[in-house]
Amino acid sequence: GGLAALGPDRFKVRTPLAVLAVRGTEVWGNVASTLLDVTMLSGTAVDVITSGGVVTLATPESGVTLMEGQPVPPVKQWGAPKLAYARAAVAFPE
Repeated sequence: GGLAALGPDRFKVRTPLAVLAVRGTEVWGNVASTLLDVTMLSGTAVDVITSGGVVTLATPESGVTLMEGQPVPPVKQWGAPKLAYARAAVAFPE
């Protein structure tokens, strides 16, 4: 959050498969060699920008899985197991 406050309209995360334009959002991503999982856990929106197009995550707990060389798939709500994995990956120990 502190980093985004320096330029909230310009905060971007670059990965080998896409650029994530984050706007007031808690986002999780997992990069593998030819795959990128992205979910918006809470917040406003995340634009996932690829060479094949742009998809916007605008609903909490929605996500997209990008695969190298494949068209951008539609956004969908993620199931409880996948969301639990994403949240556990970014959680601070109590």
